[in-house]
Amino acid sequence: MGRGVLATVMGLAACGDDGSDSIGSSTASSSGSAAMTTTGGPSTGEPTTGGPTSTSVDPGTSTTDAPTTSTTDAPTTGSSSGPGPACGDGAVDLGEDCDAGPDNADDAACTAACKLAACGDGLVQTGVEGCDDGNLDPGDGCGADCIPESCGDAQVQGMEECDDANADDSDACLATCKNAVCGDGATWMGMEECDDANADDTDACLATCKNAVCGDGAILMGMEECDDGNMSDADACTNTCKTPTCMDKLVDGAETDVDCGGMDCPKCATGKKCAVGSDCASGACTGMVCVAQSCKQILMADPAAKSGKFNVDLDGGGPLPALDVFCDMTTDGGGWTIFYGKSAADNEQPIVSDTEALVNDPLTFKAYNLSRARKLAIAAGATQTLFVRKNLTWIKADIAAFDASLLVPNSTFKKATTLTASDKTAAAAFLGWANHSYAGGGDFGLARSPDAVNNCGFLTMMGFDHHSASYRMLNCNCDRHYFYSYSSGPADGDAHYEANTALGSWTATAVCTSAEGGGIEFYAAMR
Repeated sequence: MGRGVLATVMGLAACGDDGSDSIGSSTASSSGSAAMTTTGGPSTGEPTTGGPTSTSVDPGTSTTDAPTTSTTDAPTTGSSSGPGPACGDGAVDLGEDCDAGPDNADDAACTAACKLAACGDGLVQTGVEGCDDGNLDPGDGCGADCIPESCGDAQVQGMEECDDANADDSDACLATCKNAVCGDGATWMGMEECDDANADDTDACLATCKNAVCGDGAILMGMEECDDGNMSDADACTNTCKTPTCMDKLVDGAETDVDCGGMDCPKCATGKKCAVGSDCASGACTGMVCVAQSCKQILMADPAAKSGKFNVDLDGGGPLPALDVFCDMTTDGGGWTIFYGKSAADNEQPIVSDTEALVNDPLTFKAYNLSRARKLAIAAGATQTLFVRKNLTWIKADIAAFDASLLVPNSTFKKATTLTASDKTAAAAFLGWANHSYAGGGDFGLARSPDAVNNCGFLTMMGFDHHSASYRMLNCNCDRHYFYSYSSGPADGDAHYEANTALGSWTATAVCTSAEGGGIEFYAAMR
């Protein structure tokens, strides 16, 4: 059969009554080759539509029992019977991790792409993940476990410096997950005393997070006047952080004692501490203590001082040790340093004596005597001499009682002066003394001025006639004396004192007597 006929036959054989393919396999399939001859006869293996099959049997080949290939009831191979496999069909197909059918979803365990949900896939699985940013990197807001990162989760992440899972701002990690530091506004318990979130050292909390206190070197506004960083009062700021004053009842600033001494405060009274003499009202600083050189200095330093005993350094740090002396703080304005006292008893030292008698109180008109050196030390700063009687009348000379010659043997002193009595009666006079030849009296005297011939016919020279070597400063018949000393015949050097001539309230007591004992009870002082 020719190629054209064969093609025609094959084409016809392939068409059914309805024009559709009735054979689902290629005519070259192995199942068809058994029913076809390979000789030049017609093919007997092709089916017919509805009729008997005409076959051409190869000679020698039996076809009696050979089945025919029928496609009437068998499906055709290679033809689709419906839709192919797809995500969402409920079946896990090739390339799928899962398929939950209609339950597939991007927030479910099986995603809409039939993939198993996993942290880092960019999809948030409901009930399992709190976030999913498509990566497993910590510190970007979503953790590697797909739990949102936040301060307080006990994990240090992202911008956090710490995370202690609490909101306590008094520990080392703040509720903001920042490390506690001075200046953050939160007081770190045990490490900071305060924290006001500023570096202002003039308020109650310093920039160091310490409470402001006196002595910290920072001035607390409204509370402190100064703060020099120490607790010493001996500088320009007291240990109460106040500026020193001379009325604050403290030893502060340049003061050497409470509110005295130094350049700015009043001078210190006797007994107060000092550094130099200028710290003291007395001008004398001995052993770092203010000592007075006289009762006058004591009274100047303390106008309220009362008469009595005071410690003085008569020569202001010189060789004489300080000692207690008696001061008259009342008579004629006070400030008198007493150097001698006389009672009415016999055998008491004369005024010029060098023998000290310090036991009694001369203010009560008892025997009392300072050494010549101490008398001279008082005289060195004195300008007046006072004699006070037991009846409290007095007479005053406007010069010191002694000069340096008192320490020179066989010296005589005479000097013009003005005397003033307690009633203010005044007169010109002479004051004189001798440190020799006074066994019978004449150691000390006050005599009238101007000079004149006395009632014995002797001319006085600067008040004294020196008529006898036994009583150098006693005029003949005790004449012209406002004050004289006289002893009995034995001339034992223990003269008593009397007044021959009156001056106002200073009355005369005896014209001239040498009796032992008796006489004027008085004390003598200088200022």
